[in-house]
Amino acid sequence: MSQFGADKFTTRSRQAIEAALRDGRLPIIYTSPESLLGSRLYDVCLQAAQAGLLSRFVIDEAHLIASWGAGFRPEFQLLAAYRRRLLKATGGQLRTLLLSATVAEDGRATIEQLFSEPGKLIVIQANRLRPEIGYWFHFSVS
Repeated sequence: MSQFGADKFTTRSRQAIEAALRDGRLPIIYTSPESLLGSRLYDVCLQAAQAGLLSRFVIDEAHLIASWGAGFRPEFQLLAAYRRRLLKATGGQLRTLLLSATVAEDGRATIEQLFSEPGKLIVIQANRLRPEIGYWFHFSVS
């Protein structure tokens, strides 16, 4: 496929996603913070929220907000301001779910400060020690 063909496909795909969001036909979208905050998707999701078509905002790997957001990927921390806009657009009906398997206490404090209103944070935590991944090799001569 030529470079032009790939660009045309991407544009068509994005337009289809945007239309499905506006019409309420897309129940879930999985995207990066950079993609959400740096494209037309930003406004499309706000419009969907205002139309009552967006009720949940889920951030996976939420510990990155505290650990990477300060410099490496600042869009993670910018999600907090965007979430407040979505919350306002939904008349306070938006529910936010932040997921992480590795958030430390200081990271949790940062996340709480950025993403919750006073008295509204519910924490469900099930810490357990997880083994680090290991690779085992065995060479043999046949």
